[in-house]
Amino acid sequence: MQDAPKTEKRKDSRGRVLRTGESQRPDGSYQFRWSEAGQRRTRYAPTLEELRQKEDEIARQRLLGRLSTGGTATVGQLVERHMLLRPNLRERTRRSYRNTIAHLQQDELWSRKAKDVTVGDCKLYFTRLHQGGLSYESIRNDHSFLSSVFKNAVEEGTAGWNPFSFRLNFLQREPKPEREALTPQQQAALLDFMDTDAYCRRYRDLFIVLLHTGLRAGECAGLTIEDIHLHGGYLQVDHQVYYSQEQGGMVWAPPKTEKSCRKIPLPAPAMEALQRRITAVRAAGRCEVIGHRRHFLFPCYHGSRPLHGVDFDRIFRNVHRRYRQSDGPPIPALTPHILRHSYCTGLVHRGLDVKSVQYLMGHASAGITLDIYSHVKYADVREKLLDLAS
Repeated sequence: MQDAPKTEKRKDSRGRVLRTGESQRPDGSYQFRWSEAGQRRTRYAPTLEELRQKEDEIARQRLLGRLSTGGTATVGQLVERHMLLRPNLRERTRRSYRNTIAHLQQDELWSRKAKDVTVGDCKLYFTRLHQGGLSYESIRNDHSFLSSVFKNAVEEGTAGWNPFSFRLNFLQREPKPEREALTPQQQAALLDFMDTDAYCRRYRDLFIVLLHTGLRAGECAGLTIEDIHLHGGYLQVDHQVYYSQEQGGMVWAPPKTEKSCRKIPLPAPAMEALQRRITAVRAAGRCEVIGHRRHFLFPCYHGSRPLHGVDFDRIFRNVHRRYRQSDGPPIPALTPHILRHSYCTGLVHRGLDVKSVQYLMGHASAGITLDIYSHVKYADVREKLLDLAS
């Protein structure tokens, strides 16, 4: 059997071997042809050396994914399209995105053609935000959002590449403020005070439940009679409620993450508080129906709907202001998250393992839970070591 004849390589007039796509024209100049997005493209040069410089630049640009398919969309238009395709965002997420968009609309990057934006342009944009006083955490949120915008635009074919796919290590990161948890003594002082104040007493059961379950605000607002299993001694978390401006009212939604679906054991104080709320809600029965449920345990003052973010902000601000006028020990500014953090910290100090704490908190990953463990102080470590020594 004879070997197949070898294909003769194409050469130019000087005997130099030409690469795939290269050819010499009748006038002695050179051209390079390739396909991009289904279209034939051509570059010309008077010499082979100059043509190959252009080829190298084309290869570099293709490696970066930047070759345009002729799109003229601006960065702002990509952002607006991204938001239109996500009508069911949670209100808190939508507010965060609106802040990011507001930052971008004030910058020249908003009106730039997406195909012309470079990594350097994006880094300079974040540098301008940082110099303007925006915190590192806010810039990190902006970076994450814009990277998602371009990532999805690339998948849809409306952008050639993602110029935001870089890390923010060129910006100086401010030290993250350490979260303060209420000590058992502070918790007791706060609840004792709330029992003596007419306004605060109205919300004492809310504070008790948050301190003994670690629920997020939306999870707590969504609690109904059906979620409380007094005979089993636990409550079920499988949803949340929140206010949506776009949807014109309260919305029933899944919890924050898949790991947020959980059962939380109820200690005696939480059981008693929830029993009081069940009795009160059954007597009132005025709350609107959301997600086929109406017996929400923590309605607003008029009882017509569950609490939402503005209600929580007002309640916690007023309780903290009134408490500060008392003789109780000082406490940090009160928020639902501070009570959640206090619950989590209490679990850690009582020696509960990481995976159990992660489950009870509904954290998406153990890394979030371990961040709580990193706040253990010298006094806690010393006490545990002394216990081990004895």
